[in-house]
Amino acid sequence: MIWWMLACLGGVGDKGASDGGPDSGPDSGVAGCDASVFASVGLEAAPMDMVFWARWSAVEAVPTRTVMQTSTGRSYTSAWGEPAVEGEHLIFGTPAGAQVSVTIEADLGHCVASSEVITGQAGALPADLVPPAATWAEVQDGFVAVPLIGVEQNHALILDGAGDVVWYASFPWWLARAHMSLDGRSLVGINGSPGKSTDGHVEIVDLATGERTRFSVPGIHTDLTEISPGRFAVAAWEIREFVDGEGVVHKMLGDRVLVLEDGQEPVELWNVYTWFTPDLGRDWYKGWYLADPEVEDWSHLNGLDHEEEEGALYLSLTGLQQVVKVDVETGEQLWSMGVPDSDFPDSGGLILQPHGVQGLPGDRILVFNRRRSTEGACSTVDELAYDVAAGTVGLVWKHQSTDCHQVHFLGNAHRLEGGDTLVSWSTAGVVDRVSPEGEVVWSLGWPEGSAQGFVEWRASFP
Repeated sequence: MIWWMLACLGGVGDKGASDGGPDSGPDSGVAGCDASVFASVGLEAAPMDMVFWARWSAVEAVPTRTVMQTSTGRSYTSAWGEPAVEGEHLIFGTPAGAQVSVTIEADLGHCVASSEVITGQAGALPADLVPPAATWAEVQDGFVAVPLIGVEQNHALILDGAGDVVWYASFPWWLARAHMSLDGRSLVGINGSPGKSTDGHVEIVDLATGERTRFSVPGIHTDLTEISPGRFAVAAWEIREFVDGEGVVHKMLGDRVLVLEDGQEPVELWNVYTWFTPDLGRDWYKGWYLADPEVEDWSHLNGLDHEEEEGALYLSLTGLQQVVKVDVETGEQLWSMGVPDSDFPDSGGLILQPHGVQGLPGDRILVFNRRRSTEGACSTVDELAYDVAAGTVGLVWKHQSTDCHQVHFLGNAHRLEGGDTLVSWSTAGVVDRVSPEGEVVWSLGWPEGSAQGFVEWRASFP
């Protein structure tokens, strides 16, 4: 069986609710607790350079957990597993080049027995992978996934709460998002297609083995969100032709949302043309769609967010200066926001070249507004509170960087449990974690010329 690290983040302690066990239990490492319950223990490097397998066997079926400590001062304790006579634990979270010490603990009922300490050393980073400069008021619990975009090589990174790289995978194309899968076993990347008829790719990389599974679907681009384990909603191009009053044909670049699931054909969930009609009297930008320079960039869907409790998707449409909420099962558009003729007439000026939106509890949303159409304007993270029945919306929280970053490409923000907000100032090469008071409490910075796609924070791995 495989038990996936890590259920809690912290030092070795008593068995209890904090690490997935019952409310009380025997003390860890009680003197005289018989360690001969272990027949064998060993640590083996997994195919991915910074990941290990801790393998053990016992003389009787016992619940076990894994305690690991790194030479960089980080420690993790897994949840207790079901009773077994043998098992494998994935040891995840060791920074590049660091040493790791691992102990298997067994619950004998009256006490917890500890195995001998087994050790290993993580591999180094490749020469072309530049780690960030990390600054923080305090080390944060959890992991952040960052798609690092380069000229010749692109990497998906997972970093720990001290800003150290603990996992990476290289890709031959740039990544818009690096997503840590819901089951905690994989990293999922998306590469956008340059045209409706050209394949875009969703690639799933196993954290331990590096094994890759790829969905190649014509026209998918920019972003994805995981609806349920292995089931994804992705953005995809849609081009339609319209004739204006003077007989001029306009090729309009719109979008749809497809649902992808392994072994099944993609299913269309939502289509912008069902809910919006292009304004042919406006000059839309040409040149964004590389497959045909005459295509006019219209809706420009660039961000998706799934909120399970609401059964909804939130979409950011930067071309329309709007965000919309969609029923995740039926595809019905529940509301739109951002211009006077939307469902919120007073929302004009609150949605400005958005790149990413997140649904929050209590009828609120978090929007990353790039504001790139105004020279010298700072990109901002804006929290909006809305009332559907009244059709009203207002700004309740706002953050911009002290350096007034104006992000022209990608960028996103995500509210974390506890109230902090994770922000990718993509083209500035900066990722910040911001407190509710607007203080940057944790930050990553890459050299000038670097960029990041959508970033994600995960408190732990199951």
